[in-house]
Amino acid sequence: MRELGYTIVASKETADGRRLFLGEAEDGGQALLEALSLAVSGREVTLLRDLRKAIQALPAPEDVPEQAGKIVMYQELLRIEGEFYLQLPYDERIWVNWENNGVYELSPQKVVTAAEAMLTVLGELKNQEELDFAGFTPQDLVLLGPEAWAVIDPRVRALLVPYRAEDRQRRYFSPPEIIKGERWTESSHIYTIGLTLYLLGTGVFPYPLDGEEKTVTAIMREKPLDPRYHRPEISESLARFILTALHKEAEERLGLAQAIELIRKIKETGGRAIPEEEARLREEAGVKLRQAERKRRAYWWWQRVKIPALIGAIALAFLFAMTRGGYQEVITPQTKPEEVVRYF
Repeated sequence: MRELGYTIVASKETADGRRLFLGEAEDGGQALLEALSLAVSGREVTLLRDLRKAIQALPAPEDVPEQAGKIVMYQELLRIEGEFYLQLPYDERIWVNWENNGVYELSPQKVVTAAEAMLTVLGELKNQEELDFAGFTPQDLVLLGPEAWAVIDPRVRALLVPYRAEDRQRRYFSPPEIIKGERWTESSHIYTIGLTLYLLGTGVFPYPLDGEEKTVTAIMREKPLDPRYHRPEISESLARFILTALHKEAEERLGLAQAIELIRKIKETGGRAIPEEEARLREEAGVKLRQAERKRRAYWWWQRVKIPALIGAIALAFLFAMTRGGYQEVITPQTKPEEVVRYF
């Protein structure tokens, strides 16, 4: 961590509230600065140490292969006027387009190019055998132009999850196997790419966000609704790509090579539905959305009532048994006279 002569000269904010600062050094150099904005206090020393180690472990810019240019890597942890910042390399495209980040319901073509950027980065990290990071989210993406994307290094961003409120929803991008406690794999990251594309393309998170229990339960058991019922403009091939990436079973998802091949084919068509298909899906959407919501409500209604219902059923059975009696005296020819007298 260094004290440098940077002066904050401007700032910009994304549509979802993420701020980026422009810093100028004493020698006229510029840097893009991301404030740490810690929401959890008391563990800053641990975080700062881990961030510094992670950044120092990244390769030098001259050692990064040209095909890995879609990764924007942090360069330094700085302290400026008492505040901590993560320094990004100055790229005018990032600065100019910063305010256009955090926007959802993007065009299918822009969704496809975002997929291509994330898959490229995943391929590069896989080549480096660095897969043990917490997947991808829309907050990792940055626009470089109308339909050009880069990915801010997710290895460093994963360290910020426990400390920054805006990064805590990253845990909702975890696939079922990670929730179960397994390690991150290529397939796990493909899942997070699919979930990111779903949100970018529809503006809708496919699972409920009104409580952690509901969200995690839905991730484990619900099949996401076809994204075309939220955005009929999405082509069948793009929707199928997203839903396959979101399969609950890791072995049923796309492999990285297959995903790259498919997304490049989809890119050639633009990822947009033909007019007839778009019209049909638009007509069906209302019914499908209502059915999905009724099914979700029915499940949670049953979760609330099943234990009281079970207790009530046991109580009724016990009461029924008690009122019937467990033993009834019966008089037969073999009954002794004194037992008959006692009975009456």
